Amino acid sequence: MVFYYKKEYKDLYFPKKKPELITVPEMNYLAVSGSGDPNKEDGTY
Repeated sequence: MVFYYKKEYKDLYFPKKKPELITVPEMNYLAVSGSGDPNKEDGTY
């Protein structure tokens, strides 16, 4: 099942005209560490 964060949390991704404080819910995320350019033929990553 696909979860679209921008659709579910519109108040987080689409700014209002006036600044305001918001509460960001806990979310799981994935991070990939590395360096270099994976798009180059000899790129290190």
